[in-house]
Amino acid sequence: MKRLIFILGLIISQVACGQKIYYHEYYETASDFAVKKWNCDNKDSPNGFIIEKVDAQNRVTEIKFMKNGKLNYGGLCYLSPWLRFDYPNDSTIILSYLNQDGQPEENIECEVPSKMTYYLTSDKKTIKSSIAEFEFDPEPYLKNEWTKESLDKILIELKKDNGKASPCIDYYSKSQSKLNGVFPVSKDFDKLNIYFNEIEKKEIKTVGNTVYSK
Repeated sequence: MKRLIFILGLIISQVACGQKIYYHEYYETASDFAVKKWNCDNKDSPNGFIIEKVDAQNRVTEIKFMKNGKLNYGGLCYLSPWLRFDYPNDSTIILSYLNQDGQPEENIECEVPSKMTYYLTSDKKTIKSSIAEFEFDPEPYLKNEWTKESLDKILIELKKDNGKASPCIDYYSKSQSKLNGVFPVSKDFDKLNIYFNEIEKKEIKTVGNTVYSK
C-alpha cells in the first residue's frame, strides 16, 4: 500500500511540474551511444533504450542510457550513462555527469568532468563559453601512487580550454527535445569533425538548426 501511494505521489508530482518522459532506442558503436529510433513504445529493446526527461519548458533535464533494465556502465570509460541538465537562467546550461548514486563525479583518466557549464547568447543559439569542473576525492588516487603534484598537473591540463566555447552541448544530440528545440553550437562548430549519425542529424535539422542543411 505504501509503495502504491509513493508511485501515485511521484506521478502526480511529475504531472504538476509538467515533466514528461520519452523513450528512444539506441545502440553501442565502437566509440559512442548512438540513437537508433526516436520515441519507442518498446522499452525492452535488445540494444538498450534511452530515458529522456523533459520539463514544462520542453527542455531536456535528464538522460539515462539503459541496458537490461540497468544503467549502462559497461561501455567505454568516457561515455556517461546518466546525465542531468540544469537551467539556472535563460542563457546557462549546467551538465552534470552522474555516478551510480546520482552524484556528479569526474573521471580524470578519461577526461570526463563532473560538471560542464555552458554560457549562451540571449537567443540561446550560440555557445559563448564553457567551464569544466572536476570535483573528486583525491584520497583514492593518492593511495594508488598518484601525488598531489601529479593531480594538480593533470587538472591544469584538463582545464586549459576553460573559457573557450565548446562546439556543442555534450549529449544534446541524444535528446529529442534539447533546449525547447534549439541545438546550440559555437561559432567554430565544424560539422565535419563532430560525428552524429543520420538519425541524430535529422532531428537537429527538424529543430531548425541549419548546420546540416545542404
